[in-house]
Amino acid sequence: MEHANLGEWLAASCKRWNERIAIDDGQRAVSYADLDRLSAELAAELKDGGACSNEPVVALVSNKALDWVVALAIWRAGAVMVPVHRTSPAHSFQEMLKRTGARWVVDATGNFEALGGRGAASGARIHKAREAPPAPRPILDAAALIVFTSGSTGQPKGTVISHKAFSGKLHTLKGILQFSPDTRSLLVLQMTFSFGLWVSLLTLINGGALVMREKFDALSILRTLAHDRITTVAMVPTMLRAVFRSPDADIAQALEAVASGETLKQIILGGEPLDALVDERLRAAFPRIQVFDVYGTTETATSDFILSPADSQGLHGTLGRVSPGVQYRVADADDRDVGAGESGELLLRSEFAMNGYLDDPVLTREAYRGGHFRTGDIVRIRPDGGLEMIGRSKEIISRGGNKISPMEVELMLLSHPGVSEAIVTGVPDPIMGERIHALVVPVEGAAPSTQVLKAWIAARLDKFKVPDAIHFGSGIPRGRTGKADRGQLRRTLIESPPLQDCPKP
Repeated sequence: MEHANLGEWLAASCKRWNERIAIDDGQRAVSYADLDRLSAELAAELKDGGACSNEPVVALVSNKALDWVVALAIWRAGAVMVPVHRTSPAHSFQEMLKRTGARWVVDATGNFEALGGRGAASGARIHKAREAPPAPRPILDAAALIVFTSGSTGQPKGTVISHKAFSGKLHTLKGILQFSPDTRSLLVLQMTFSFGLWVSLLTLINGGALVMREKFDALSILRTLAHDRITTVAMVPTMLRAVFRSPDADIAQALEAVASGETLKQIILGGEPLDALVDERLRAAFPRIQVFDVYGTTETATSDFILSPADSQGLHGTLGRVSPGVQYRVADADDRDVGAGESGELLLRSEFAMNGYLDDPVLTREAYRGGHFRTGDIVRIRPDGGLEMIGRSKEIISRGGNKISPMEVELMLLSHPGVSEAIVTGVPDPIMGERIHALVVPVEGAAPSTQVLKAWIAARLDKFKVPDAIHFGSGIPRGRTGKADRGQLRRTLIESPPLQDCPKP
């Protein structure tokens, strides 16, 4: 590979593209020359302060242009970037500092909001959280990132990803996706999300322009797509749901402006399954735009399967084709390979696998089976060999001996025209083992009743998959990456049932 270190690769891109705009967050534009100069200055500050090679350094991020200055500075200093959102609660932020042992917290804006206003003097960019450096850890040798999971099923895990693994995956994706110096990528995914990181890096290493927004707002994003010459946008399906199911006339008008324009070339989806209704509307609204649906795990540097436009018909409804450098198995609980028509856990062997989980060798060992990473995702093998996602093994609901995938029930709820969002989980029950609970957000102006939604599911799925209780709310719980958080819904229902704005089951 030409570059196996992200910092070197990005710095080389800065030298090559020089005065071209690299990043624009709507308030500040940063050229490649700026990115090069500012990151070199900040890297020198870190080194002068005593930052060591392979030492974890926390980067406070929230999709600001200068956040990539910090990322490149940390890599140039030989350290390991730990991206943390600026609005992280103080408790979780302090817990992350404790777990990483990080001495340095860097915020290019100098606000240090995650520290509760404490820390460096006004205008300073580096805060020293503790004096003693952490003990050297072999797992951090040549590491680029420590990405913490959303923690929906327990304490967040610190996934350690090497420069070699992440840059290797980028080289692979570079040959599949459409990134060039003419690319203008719109990023509303967070930099704490590996999906957001690789889309940003693919844009920058190819000399494109990265247009960043701090949060997703359907109308604002559509207008940016229509009027800011965006060629590529990366999104999670939930964002599309908010677009296609909104009755707002302004959103409909903005959607038409995007569809009738000629600039947008590529939509990249990932992070969660794409439901059939949104998929249908997406392809009807943008028939000329290339849609790539990616599946992957943080532990394998993401994008292990890609459903490309060329396969959108033949492999529709599947994960797509396995990416170069990745092998897979589908195995049952006894580690036997399953055949067509059967389901099992998806196991991956990847050239781009993580170094492991930070300071947790036991959890790292348990994450593998015979050299394959255990994704925890249950898939079914179709007769044509395509893999259909069923759901997460840890989230499978056991109701009266029947195993139910919450994702299957969610997708069926989302197929109802009156449902904007839906999330399903199992709640402990002394008689049935678990009961199925669903939280539904109705489409604005619609009011589907519990009876209507239960009848909708009963007509399309087995009777034992019909929710025992359907709650209605204004939103669903999400992790910081924007993914639906079933674990949080389960905890809320157990600890303080029912939800504040939901009817009692």
